[in-house]
Amino acid sequence: MYRGIKNITKYLIKYSYLYNIPIILILGFLKIIKKDSILLSNKKLIKIKFRDLPFYHRLNWNDISVICEVLIEGQYLKIAAFRPGKDDIILDIGCHIGTFSKQCVLEGAKVISIEPIKETYEIAQKNLPSSKVLNIAAGDEDSIKEIHVYKWLTGNLINYYYKDFEKRKVQMMKIDTIIQENNLKKVDLIKIDVDGFEPNILMGAKNTLSKFKPKLIIEYNSYNLEAIKLILKEFKYENIIEKDRVLFCQSDS
Repeated sequence: MYRGIKNITKYLIKYSYLYNIPIILILGFLKIIKKDSILLSNKKLIKIKFRDLPFYHRLNWNDISVICEVLIEGQYLKIAAFRPGKDDIILDIGCHIGTFSKQCVLEGAKVISIEPIKETYEIAQKNLPSSKVLNIAAGDEDSIKEIHVYKWLTGNLINYYYKDFEKRKVQMMKIDTIIQENNLKKVDLIKIDVDGFEPNILMGAKNTLSKFKPKLIIEYNSYNLEAIKLILKEFKYENIIEKDRVLFCQSDS
């Protein structure tokens, strides 16, 4: 059980306003941690329960907000046609600590989860013990790339200048290459949440989009929305629903 639950409550409510997270989600999270949370001995990870299974996260706003949005609110489950099903093959690009991947696995789907930041990847591994989690970045080429990671918020990439970041090198692979190397015969759904790199990811998935025509769930920023839509149009993804800064996309062909 958390110690200092009152201080944590104040912290969550304060930052819920700054990050525009509905207070009802914060209250849902607090209900979970009051009942089931355990601060692990290393004081770096917290274990909660999701559908009676352990789920690990860090005590930082990034992890908590993702749990609120994905596990509690069901951010990616709002459109029935895009919900994971038994034996679906799903790619989770930018899986973070494994929130959406966990939901998919619990519905019987098979998931390949991609997370380039080592510390976050290691938590995703703990949360997805029966799934394949890859410590790589998806992109528009197969190469070693330099990424920038916030020092103060491990778990977030940045693709623009920020004074407080560290540089790291990571293996980048196209989705097409990931599909080929894992001998996948179908792909039902790809979820992409990569802090602004979404167009690059799509450009590295040309063969996959043409051959398998998977459903797509794409988080977007206002500055890259048009670029994303142009690529989707090229591959005849014109059935698009926009909901809460997420695109739910299906091919018309």
